[in-house]
Amino acid sequence: MIQVRFQDDHYRFLDDIKYDPQISIRELLEVGVHFGHNTSKWNPKMAPYIFGERNGIHIINIQKTQELMTRACKFAYYIASQGGIILFVGTKNIGREIVKTEAINCGMPYVVSRWLGGTLTNFYAILNGIERYNRLREIVETGEVFKLYTKKEANRIKRITEKLGKYYEGLKDLKRLPDALFVIGVKEEKSCVAEAVKIKIPIIAPVDTNCDPEPILFHFPGNDDAIRAIKFYCTKISESIRAGRAKYEEEKRLKDEAEQKVS
Repeated sequence: MIQVRFQDDHYRFLDDIKYDPQISIRELLEVGVHFGHNTSKWNPKMAPYIFGERNGIHIINIQKTQELMTRACKFAYYIASQGGIILFVGTKNIGREIVKTEAINCGMPYVVSRWLGGTLTNFYAILNGIERYNRLREIVETGEVFKLYTKKEANRIKRITEKLGKYYEGLKDLKRLPDALFVIGVKEEKSCVAEAVKIKIPIIAPVDTNCDPEPILFHFPGNDDAIRAIKFYCTKISESIRAGRAKYEEEKRLKDEAEQKVS
């Protein structure tokens, strides 16, 4: 894993990263990032990020959003530029397909069905489940299952594979713990957040006015229920990862070429 996640310098090195995710105030307003929750449901820890109140709804300070989301995107870029893994998590109905699509777009694993307890803290047990799913998926997809088993047994295995796919499809290529998490809906993903905090895996996430921002190392204030806002977050993080990955691949190519010339 990328050891940067154990540094205690508040990630100040991100200030030196020459990557700009181009997050504009206009875009943030257009997608409704600034609309928080009812004032009666707020979390006082979000006070530094609240601009004011309108019709009983908290209004988020989107200048803070712009600043902190830029930092979060730089972190995603950095992790990807080092060949790292960022696990996308978003299991609530609103936005889960967007989370999945953008994770696939940048080649990262995802969880959008249900968070399996121990996914991080008992990873090797989860890894066994992933390996089992991959074995069954291979014989089902190739049709080998019908050569190895009776029709009744083969259909049963297909059903088992489909059921396992709900939990492991997005993790099928994961062979080690991720270096960071990108989470949509931190209030709904309490188990996921608790596991990541326990083993010191940094989290990138939008935090609405009813959320506790403290466990989220790379938090940025913003509406986490509006579909357009969720799309915006996921797209920007995905773009940052793709840019970082391109840098990683280019540096790897140059290194391989240099080694070939020496040999």
